[in-house]
Amino acid sequence: MPYPSGELHRSWENVLLNQFHDIIPGSSIHQVYEVTDREYAAIFDRVGALSEKALRELAAHVPGDGILVYNPLGFSRSGLVRLGGKTFRAEDVPAMGWKRIAAVAAESSVAATETTLENRYYKLSLDQTGAIGSLWDKAAGRELALPGHSLNELTVFEDFPRDYDAWELSRYHTDKSWRFSDVKSARVVREVGRTGIRQVIAYDRSEITQTLYLYDDSPRIDFATEVEWHQQHQILKAVFPFDLHTEEGSFEIQFGHVKRPTHRNTSWDAAKFEVLGQKWADLSEDGYGVSLLNDCKYGHSAEGSTLRLSLLKGATYPDPQADQGHHCFTYSLLPHQGSFREGSTVREAYALNQELMASDAACEAPALPAEFSLVSCDAPNIVIETFKEAEDGDGYILRFYEAWNRRGRVKLHFGLPVATVEAVDLMEEAADEPAVMLSGSDVLLPVKCFEIVTLRIRFQ
Repeated sequence: MPYPSGELHRSWENVLLNQFHDIIPGSSIHQVYEVTDREYAAIFDRVGALSEKALRELAAHVPGDGILVYNPLGFSRSGLVRLGGKTFRAEDVPAMGWKRIAAVAAESSVAATETTLENRYYKLSLDQTGAIGSLWDKAAGRELALPGHSLNELTVFEDFPRDYDAWELSRYHTDKSWRFSDVKSARVVREVGRTGIRQVIAYDRSEITQTLYLYDDSPRIDFATEVEWHQQHQILKAVFPFDLHTEEGSFEIQFGHVKRPTHRNTSWDAAKFEVLGQKWADLSEDGYGVSLLNDCKYGHSAEGSTLRLSLLKGATYPDPQADQGHHCFTYSLLPHQGSFREGSTVREAYALNQELMASDAACEAPALPAEFSLVSCDAPNIVIETFKEAEDGDGYILRFYEAWNRRGRVKLHFGLPVATVEAVDLMEEAADEPAVMLSGSDVLLPVKCFEIVTLRIRFQ
């Protein structure tokens, strides 16, 4: 379908401009954020309208009843999809593809009171501060909370950096801390496919409204969070003291992950008191672990078996109003047997950050299959990251990466007949590796550990 390409191009220009290294971390002056707030709002409006238009046009050509569900990620998945203020359960939506589902809403099977939640995965109870006093993993038969501690302790630490207020976090910031512990209210929230406890918890001049969700058919535990933040020179963290034995953690970086120590044995180790983790971080012992996922918060600290996620900071220079006001974000726990690989951490983190999309437009001129996947991969360690038109207009570009530090041969399957496929580099110019073999609609190739692979695809 024809898109208003000039308008879309201008939107992406603003997106890239607003990725500037002072804008993203909150270290610009206040006037910058007045501009970027308006520009991001306009971007969201434009891109949202384009996405809705594309989905409606797609739905108009896909036969069947019910709603059309589209999965933009490179693996098949099930999950909840929201449309028109309602929520539905979608099963086995194909990778980078679509299917129609019946628009039937069912009540959640999660048992709940104002202080307890239980599903087929977990039994959970809250303490008097609103934190998780006990989290029992039924399949593993073990308690996740470290004895004498609670999980999701919403803790405020004093934050007076040594030199640069908005740019730095000094190691001594953990010396003084306070808790969000004044629970103003708690109530059960029932939705399709999940049930939660919504708490309002206060501290000083700030207030957190947080809904802790358990799902009918997912082992993920979500913390949907809204904060009215009015603290300065204080940093808010969610603290998780797990009953685990480990000396290292795994943290996602772009196109892979790195391992870092959770001890302070050397000066180098001690310097890693706050580290980057993009969509997930994980602490595991042999045979069991817990991943902490997020949809926009990337500062982590890990010490022993305690994992912390940095949520908000209250610097006063160069912006005296930095972080003040309303914030919305979600983070999640994903306990798992085995390592993060067996726990599907990478895929769950992608799913948290990219919801299923839907349209209720009826089919007007059926011309497409009722169920379709553009491209999928048989290997769970492969993440299909990008599919786009080639910059020179010659075919399409597919980019994927290996996420587990595991080499091997992989097979990509396309939903359309492939005429040719060739390896290219990131500039979309011919590359010598890897050696690619085409067999019908399947592409077979070797992949190295953490390798980024870019292919040019031409369909018949």
